[in-house]
Amino acid sequence: MRPSPPFPPTDVLGGVVPVELVVVRTRTVFMALHSATAFPGGVVLLVEVAARASGLDMFPPDPQDEALFHVVYPDGTRAATYGRDRVNGSLLHLGGGTSADDRSMTGQWSLWLSPLPPPAPFTFGVEWPKFGIPEASVQVDGAAVVAASLRAQPYWA
Repeated sequence: MRPSPPFPPTDVLGGVVPVELVVVRTRTVFMALHSATAFPGGVVLLVEVAARASGLDMFPPDPQDEALFHVVYPDGTRAATYGRDRVNGSLLHLGGGTSADDRSMTGQWSLWLSPLPPPAPFTFGVEWPKFGIPEASVQVDGAAVVAASLRAQPYWA
């Protein structure tokens, strides 16, 4: 078995899955798993996020550092951007961009999950204590992600 790549490849066009699953929707926070870009060794998960203030200083300097993401594979194995499940490095926050003012914040964050999940449903979840969001999760179609990974193409001949 080949080791999982620590980062997505920089010379491969990944296969895209439009996931479009809302994970959190409250009066002040919206978060969705927008899409998945799959490669043979893993998948980039694109998260859309928006938040608005409710009279409190709710905007930390790096809010993505406080959103706690996790994945649960079909066999029960967990990968997370925090805690002891972070040790294996199989779910890595790649960064992203946000735009904010004193009333709202919007952005996209990318997460690298490796290895590629099997062709079965897996759980994607988040909790965001800064915004009072308890653990919330959705089921993602692992078969669609694996099929997309088969469409990945190298840049060069």
